[in-house]
Parts: sequence; C-alpha cells; structure tokens
Amino acid sequence: MKIDVEALKMVMEKEKIRNSSQLAKRLGLSRSTTCRILKGERQKPSPEFLEGIKRGFPNYPLDHFLLCS
Repeated sequence: MKIDVEALKMVMEKEKIRNSSQLAKRLGLSRSTTCRILKGERQKPSPEFLEGIKRGFPNYPLDHFLLCS
C-alpha cells in the first residue's frame, strides 16, 4: 500500500490547501512529513498519516488516498 500523491494533490486543490504547511495543520502532522509525502519521498503511509487523513478529510474515503501495490 502506497500514498497516492496525485489524488492527495487533487483534494488539496479542491479544498484550497495551497502548501505543505496548510496540509500539515489540517492533518495534524509536521510540515517536514507532509513535504516528504508531497515530493514522493515517503510512500508508505504511517498510522499517523492515515489518522490525519480520516480527521482532515472526513468526506473522502481513506482508499481515495492509497494505491495498492
């Protein structure tokens, strides 16, 4: 299972989240973590990321942000 960075970026655009700092605040993660995710440097989702996605984007199913590998 990997993070679908393109899907995350599309949701960010829809939700008017303009940068990694805003995403970090929304997900309750550090800015450095969200930077690595958006750059594709971190592909495996951590439990904290999954919880942040559920909390930060409750109107989207969790699998929207994941790729099965």
